[in-house]
Amino acid sequence: HCTDSGSKGLARWARLGDFNIQSKKDDQNGLAQSVEYEIIERINHPQYRSSSVYYDIALYKLNRNVDFTEYIRPICLQTEHQFPKTYAIATGWGRTEWGGRGSDILQKVNLTITPRKECSDAFKTAVGEKLRNGIQDASQMCAGDVANGRDTCQGDSGGPLQIRLKDPYCMYSQIGITSFGAKCAGNKPGVYTRVSNFVPWIEGIVWP
Repeated sequence: HCTDSGSKGLARWARLGDFNIQSKKDDQNGLAQSVEYEIIERINHPQYRSSSVYYDIALYKLNRNVDFTEYIRPICLQTEHQFPKTYAIATGWGRTEWGGRGSDILQKVNLTITPRKECSDAFKTAVGEKLRNGIQDASQMCAGDVANGRDTCQGDSGGPLQIRLKDPYCMYSQIGITSFGAKCAGNKPGVYTRVSNFVPWIEGIVWP
């Protein structure tokens, strides 16, 4: 849902390898340099509607191939509905508290993957028009840490929810995309687009 930022219009550039959005020297040694790529095509899922939070996923086509570095690496995509772990890591530059400001430094948080029924029950009484059919387990999932007040927040939308793979050790698999929540670190988990449901659609575009 964030391919169009409203008053700022459509996203035109993608910046890779970023850590501190206020600096181009992003790691402690000043070796990592963020790289910008022009977005030449935006592909929303054909069933996505801005009036709802279903099928909340999109692809960007860049103006040139990405050059991988120590700081810019691809991520695997989760293909199975079930996850090998019960916790995941969310990252983003969003607000660090409800009503606060975004972070200049990339933040990460460990979250527990919420069981299907608990996820569905959490939003039964707060669905509204954007979630009129409730949580759809095939294409959505929940994660959070209500007890410790950990969650994603405004400005984190579109960011990854990922799990660390055992082999190779330093690689990750993306299981979700930050979609929405009731409030930041409120009494409900956050809702994420379930990546595994959309892998065939992604591959049909990337590798037609």
